[in-house]
Amino acid sequence: MYKISGFYIRLFLWFVLCHELLANEPVTKSALTDKVESRDIVVKNDSFTRSGEISVEQLLSDYPLFKKSYEDFSPTAEDVEQIKSLAGSDVVIFMGLWCHDSQREVPHLVKLIEQAGNPFQSVKIIALTPSKMLDKEYAKKFEVTHTPTIFVLKHDKIVASIVEKPQVSLAQDLVNQIHP
Repeated sequence: MYKISGFYIRLFLWFVLCHELLANEPVTKSALTDKVESRDIVVKNDSFTRSGEISVEQLLSDYPLFKKSYEDFSPTAEDVEQIKSLAGSDVVIFMGLWCHDSQREVPHLVKLIEQAGNPFQSVKIIALTPSKMLDKEYAKKFEVTHTPTIFVLKHDKIVASIVEKPQVSLAQDLVNQIHP
């Protein structure tokens, strides 16, 4: 008798399941889209390939996971006030449309900024591919190894940053770096 390990049994079951799911349906873009849409989430096809500046409007209208995170977030009054205290600064956000941390943190920051009356001089959102290669314009000034990476600049100098996720909250982490 042969002894079959649990790994091989699970692997076999996985293959059988995949075969059953796809056996009667050709794998086409529309077939995959129909399956995804039936779950009320449509994944934008360019999530892994799009790079460059993206507007808040595009982010929230073209990428449902970002919109959902935006709608589900309710900032505290304290966080809104802390964001207001950063008035006059510039914000540059490097994020991945494919990145779960970006899908959570970037919409939260966008909502905080909006509820604070957008106190910043400028806010740029830069989408990166999974390789996180920066354009020459940004590579001279910023180092990005994880997404999202949020920079606050004052007089063209980095005064605060958050990589991936805040320790306490987005607003509090940024303010604590500028006003320790």
